[in-house]
Order: sequence, then structure tokens, then C-alpha cells
Amino acid sequence: MKKIYLIALLFVLACYSSCYKKPQVFSKPRFNLSGLKDYYVNENEVTYIAAPFYFFDSGNTGEAVEIKIASTTGAITMEPETTSVQGEDSGQLHFRVNLSDAGTYPVKLALRGAHTTTKNVSFNVITQSACDQSIRGTWNAYDSGATTFVPSHYSAYVSTTGNTNELYFELYNRSPKGHLICHDGTIKLDGTSGITSTTAGTGAFSSRRIVLNYEITGGVNNIPVTTILTR
Repeated sequence: MKKIYLIALLFVLACYSSCYKKPQVFSKPRFNLSGLKDYYVNENEVTYIAAPFYFFDSGNTGEAVEIKIASTTGAITMEPETTSVQGEDSGQLHFRVNLSDAGTYPVKLALRGAHTTTKNVSFNVITQSACDQSIRGTWNAYDSGATTFVPSHYSAYVSTTGNTNELYFELYNRSPKGHLICHDGTIKLDGTSGITSTTAGTGAFSSRRIVLNYEITGGVNNIPVTTILTR
């Protein structure tokens, strides 16, 4: 009889051992998603944003990580809804935007691996009215603070893309780019690289005058520059 009980006990223990699953423990993520910034679109227009990104898993786990929208306000969707990345990866996330009111719309992305907790990365979609594109064309330009690098006066060219109010400057050995902020007549400059690299900066515009404030990089110290364009 004792032998039968012993066999039954061993059977129960074996079944418990094989059937019991330990609760899954999720580790803290050691990956990061960078490269996203604020994106400007026009109100009442369907706009497609191609957002470059760089992904790096410093934990070198090799696991696949899914990226998807965790929360947003307004009609902003990611296409496809989920993107998978792994190890060291780069590419573009694609968003469809159709917003009727001017404003700032936060977008929160969720990054989740099979064995890690969720990490969130956020950026903004900023909606505004379409700008007056009369600033396109040739301007007379001069720089304050960089006269040792450029002529005192030179011709510059300004171009735009109407659907996103993107702005491109062709200055002397520099090509800053940025966005027109239509409601208050200001400019937000992005950092650029090229023959002469520049930092992010700010500016203001009207139909006959543009003022840009930024810095030239590449030397021992950055050089503050104010570029003034007139017609």
C-alpha cells in the first residue's frame, strides 16, 4: 500500500512540475529610438509624414521590438500600425495626418519587446494655416558675425514646399532649412550639415524682410550669426 501511495505522490509531483509555469518577469528595456522631431502640417489637408528614426539595443538581446502608437489626439495614424525593429536598425515611420484645427498634437509611441517592459517615445504634430508663399525667390543677404567667412553682401534664394510650410535657404556656403510658423510670422530652423554646418535657430519673416539667428559650427567654437535678407 505504501508503495502505491509513493508512486501516486511521485506522479502528482511530476505533473505539477511539468504543468506549473513561473510568472514571466519583464526586464527594463535597454533599447532607444531617436531621430524623431516635431512635424508641421497644414490644417484641413491630408499629409503623409515620413519620419526617419534610429534604433539601438544596447542590451544586445537580439529580440524583436514592436513600435506602435500608444496614444494621440486627433486623426493621426501610423501606416502600417506596427513596425518591428531589432538590434541596430534605422528607417522611416509613416504617419497619415488629417487635422482640422490649428494646434499642437502630441503623439506617444510604445516600444515593446517580448521580454521587456514598454518604453515610450513622444513627438508633436503641429498644425497651422498655410502660409503666404510670397517669400519665395531671390533676396539680398548679408551676415552679422561671420564676415570673415563670407562676402559682406551676396544674393540668396528662398524656396518652400506649400503642403508643409517647409523652408529652404540657399546662402553663401550654407543651406539652412526650417519651417514657417504662420500665425506669428516666425521661423524655426533645423540644424544642417554641409560645406558649412549650422545649428538649429530661430527667425522672423515678412514679405520684404527675413531675419535668421543661428550658429556656424565646425571650428573650435560655434560662431553666432544673424543673416538678414531684404528686397
